This record gives sequence, C-alpha cells and structure tokens, in this order.
Amino acid sequence: MLGVVLLVLYLQARRRLSHALQSQAGVARQLQQTRTHDSLTVLYNRTGFEQELRRTLERCAADNDQACVLYLDVDQFQTIDNAFGTAVGDAVLSDIVRREDARLLQDLRGALKRRELFLYYQPKVEATSLQITAAEVLMRWRHPTLGVLGPD
Repeated sequence: MLGVVLLVLYLQARRRLSHALQSQAGVARQLQQTRTHDSLTVLYNRTGFEQELRRTLERCAADNDQACVLYLDVDQFQTIDNAFGTAVGDAVLSDIVRREDARLLQDLRGALKRRELFLYYQPKVEATSLQITAAEVLMRWRHPTLGVLGPD
C-alpha cells in the first residue's frame, strides 16, 4: 500500500513540475514577445526588427539568397499623438498599418504581374582615383504614373 501511495505522490509531483515548467516557458515566450514586438500593432519593434533582419541576412548569405526591406515612416505622427492623445494615435497607427499593408501588397502584386520591377546597377567609385571598384544592385519600380521609384 505504501508503494502505491508513493507512486501516486510521485506522479502528482511530476505533473505539478511539468505544469510549472510549461507555465515558466509560456512566461518566457510572453517576455520575449514583449521585448521584441510592439504591443499595439504586434509588429517587430526596433529590437525585434534588428534581430529578425540579422537572422534573415545570415540565412540569405548561407543560402546564396536575397532579401528585401520596406521602411515606412509616418510624417508628423507625433503631432497626432500630442494633439489627440495616445489612444487616438494608437488607433491611427493601427489603421495606417492595416491600410498600407493591404495597399502595398496589392500594388506589389500588380507590379510583379506587369513586370515593373527591375534591377539598377550603381557603380561604386573610389574617391581619390575615380576608378569604379564595385557595383551595388538596387531594385527599382517603374511605376505607371509616378515614374521610376527608389527607396525614398
């Protein structure tokens, strides 16, 4: 009888330990999420973006592959935040992210379908000798109404 009681106590302790470890892992994931993501948009914050960019570039280098980065800056956003408060600013920011994501995805699909993206080779020139030493390969978009678009 004592053996059965000890076995039951052992199994209960093991279950509690397993539950505690799972809870601890969940808390660790939540802390990592908080450290690397914006709580409102759930997009990467600066720390998360830099980590993911570093991992992506390392994978691309290892696989001899390429990556593309899109940077979106909202002009004068701080004015909205200051004038109407952070709750309104957060709502505006969330709406901008949703709309821009949808619009950019639609525009990019159209650009790919119409073959509007092309590579532009920009020479790198050594300043003292004026000799071309290398070239950068840049992607450009030949937009039907706006002309050739760069990263600006």
